[in-house]
Amino acid sequence: LAAAGLMAVMVGIFQIILGVARLGVLVTFISDSVIIWYTAGAGILIAVNQFRHILRLDFPSTSSLINSGQELILNIADTHFASLIIGISAMLLLIIQKRFFPKWPGALIIMVVSAAVVGLAGLDEAGVKILGEIPRSLPPIAKLPLLNFSLIIELFSGVLAVAALGLVESIAMSRSISSQSGQRVDSTQEFIGQGLSNLIGGIFSGYSVSGSFTRSAINHDSGARSPMAAVFSGLFVLIAMLLIAPLAAYVPRTALAGVLVVTAYGMIDQTEMKRILRGTRGDAFIMVGAFASTLFLPLQYAVLIGILLSFVVYILRTSVPRVIPVLPGEGYRHFTYQPDSDPCMQMAILDILGDLYFGAAQHVDEAIRDHMEAHPHQRFLLLRMSSVDQIDISGIHALEAIVR
Repeated sequence: LAAAGLMAVMVGIFQIILGVARLGVLVTFISDSVIIWYTAGAGILIAVNQFRHILRLDFPSTSSLINSGQELILNIADTHFASLIIGISAMLLLIIQKRFFPKWPGALIIMVVSAAVVGLAGLDEAGVKILGEIPRSLPPIAKLPLLNFSLIIELFSGVLAVAALGLVESIAMSRSISSQSGQRVDSTQEFIGQGLSNLIGGIFSGYSVSGSFTRSAINHDSGARSPMAAVFSGLFVLIAMLLIAPLAAYVPRTALAGVLVVTAYGMIDQTEMKRILRGTRGDAFIMVGAFASTLFLPLQYAVLIGILLSFVVYILRTSVPRVIPVLPGEGYRHFTYQPDSDPCMQMAILDILGDLYFGAAQHVDEAIRDHMEAHPHQRFLLLRMSSVDQIDISGIHALEAIVR
């Protein structure tokens, strides 16, 4: 436990350093295709995992859709019907509220009503699982082994991984929600904010933390517009813990699960998903890959796979720039692609449409050599490179080889 608190402090310090150094730009490499399908996959996974609470089935939560589905099927005969009725009722009430009374705090009303019903009817004694007694005291300040350098060194690699995954996952969520709210994500500030959370949390015996897709989705769905929503949420939790903990203990897990299922469904942006599928093949490939990895792998790894797919598609796109033969147009003012016209007998004029860097150098070299072999009578070569914005040493070597 002391090592966990120390790790949270180290993660916080590392994240704050990244924020102060303004390295939030690193997360801009997460493609929108990744965000949309990552969100959809997370929504499906959250919903499936919550059905075990609605049915009151006793098996552990898992980050794999296949495992969750198998467990649901294998344990379906043990469904607790009182819990099922409460959970389904919570879902129906929330759907009706969203449809006819969108400004009402539906989730809060359902939690209060369901807790009252369970408490007054004694349904917890009939097998309906409740949240249970909430601690009524503040967490203690941890005695952290800050001078245990061997432990710090041992934790260091894990700290880097946890900090990076937490930031990437949180930014993915933030961008998903900002696409719905129209707000701008300040990734640098997010780094600092999450770092402070981990730093202070570790001092008060907390674990390393990251953003929660479930909490963020419910927060936005309930009408939150600014970071103050999280501040008031924290204050209300503190008040509930200190003053109304015995009453809050009667909130049934199945009602909470019903609220989460409806919220999770709202995370699936079907319109945008269809739009991306009708778009470029690269975006569709990224989106489907991110979606599949979200369903079958832990969410934090799914984000990294999505980012990797984005880089792969980008590299594939930029590594094959078009190299096309062009000829003077009418009036000799522009060079244009004229596949039906005869090429010049003496000079090849080739237009390179893209950057000439290490990933594209070989493709450009082969394209030029193929043209040379197809037109052996051409003695001269004019390369038009107005579309080449970047060229590195590999591109220079390729041009030198062509000259030789």
